[in-house]
Amino acid sequence: MRTRKMLAAMVAGAALTAAAGVAAAAPALADDHGPLVAGTVYLFNAQVNLDTAVNSNLISSGGGNQLNQWKGLAVDTAAPAGTTNIQEYVRIPNGNTDPNLWDEIAASPYSVAKDKEGRFYSYADNQGFFIGTVQIYLNTHNHTGDLKLIVVAQDDNANSLGYWSTDVTVSTSATPDPMGTDITWTVTTPPPALAQVATSTSLSAVPTTIEQGDNVALTATVTPASATGNVQFFDGVTSLGTSPISGGTAILNTNTLALGSRSITAHYVGTADNAASTSAAVAVTVNPVAPRSTTTTLVVSSPDTNAFTAVTFHVTVTASTGAANGTVAYMEGATSLGTAQVVAGVVGDYTTNALAAGNHSLTAVFTGTAPYTNSTSSAQSLSLTQAGGATQFNVVVTIPQGAITITTPYTQANPLSLGNALLDETTATYSASAPLTGIQIKDTRSGNLGFTATIVAGAFQNGAVSFGGNYAGLTGLAATQVAGNALQAGNVVLTNHAPFTDGLGTAKTFATYAPGLPIGTANINGTFGIDKVPTSVTPGLYTSLVTLTAV
Repeated sequence: MRTRKMLAAMVAGAALTAAAGVAAAAPALADDHGPLVAGTVYLFNAQVNLDTAVNSNLISSGGGNQLNQWKGLAVDTAAPAGTTNIQEYVRIPNGNTDPNLWDEIAASPYSVAKDKEGRFYSYADNQGFFIGTVQIYLNTHNHTGDLKLIVVAQDDNANSLGYWSTDVTVSTSATPDPMGTDITWTVTTPPPALAQVATSTSLSAVPTTIEQGDNVALTATVTPASATGNVQFFDGVTSLGTSPISGGTAILNTNTLALGSRSITAHYVGTADNAASTSAAVAVTVNPVAPRSTTTTLVVSSPDTNAFTAVTFHVTVTASTGAANGTVAYMEGATSLGTAQVVAGVVGDYTTNALAAGNHSLTAVFTGTAPYTNSTSSAQSLSLTQAGGATQFNVVVTIPQGAITITTPYTQANPLSLGNALLDETTATYSASAPLTGIQIKDTRSGNLGFTATIVAGAFQNGAVSFGGNYAGLTGLAATQVAGNALQAGNVVLTNHAPFTDGLGTAKTFATYAPGLPIGTANINGTFGIDKVPTSVTPGLYTSLVTLTAV
């Protein structure tokens, strides 16, 4: 073995000027350091070893004029017998073909330890390459070159017992920064990924027996608790959704489970550091919604007992479970005096002055929306008398049939302009959109019929060239209240239709208003757009005839 000759130790992380001062003398020729030991050199961004490191700790490149490029170094094979410590060196080519004859620089002292498998590692904040010496080499070798980072096994007397080696490529710009900030290095053959940490996932569901539409809270617990990422929840092979892990758990609430016995699992998707895992299946039984009985009560009040006085019906509908929905009819015997909607058990008072002199039997009849059953209040008696000296006569009035209209500010002569379509270079398709404001639906028809409004877009034509109305959509819908109008904007149910995925090539319902509610005017605004129009469409101005219908 050659007699070892080394430069004075340079402090890793020292300023460039200090490093260059030592490196002005030529580095010593390298020892052969004994036999090459089979194995891989790992570099880490933290003070870890192969027992504690994860993939996010691995580094294989760096740069800049600071020498502390890594904080941990380890080898993945046991050291030769007699090894008590390791020493890092950088070998720099000097014209010899034998790397054992290259110039060699030793790193500064640092902490060295051995893991339970006999593999050595070092840890310190100041490990790395000596920029001054590397910069001198790069300046004379066309700004790039291949070095060797070696890790030597030594005994207590600093005798070399063998070494591990990895190749490193270094480079700098064509006009190097004197401070070395543009020097970069890369391990030529990065070490393989570390084994992922094994994980386990468990799942709980509360409750495990529900009626269809009820909520179930799904809680996945991932071990170890340090695991990060997301958990996917499945009903068989159907995804229920994804939730992030926080503190070792991920939670998803769902009310979309179908009827029957459901097999629910939670799948932790894993990360670079943590292996994926799937929970055992949890059974959740989803039963049909059972009929829910209701009770209807009626209280009748009037300011006096005269005929044709104001009589008020106060109705309460209660359900065995939940809050009832449906319709209530105010009855005198078999004759309906009027109806009202029951929403979540709430129904407004009803007042009439149509009752003549005589005895009246008044009831409230509730017709439930499933699962709520029908019920009828007990009869309330009311006796009204004719005032003395009174006379009676008939008054007739005709309630007009009325009409329903739907209008917009746009016409065939005054079209809605979407402007120039935008090209998505990722999908090679066009898209465009513009506000579609001022849709007005006016309903003056008697009978509180409610309405349904639809929209359909014809093909976009440019002479003989066209693309279908299915590329169009109507989104961002909102209804605004008309001041002093009995029709409440909040009762208009709006449905968006995304371009292409839910296009308007066929008629689509975008607004509905339930029967039994006050009539009036609804103002609706939204955004009309096209999407995913292929670039095979020739350029030009395209026109589509859009039809809005309200019935």
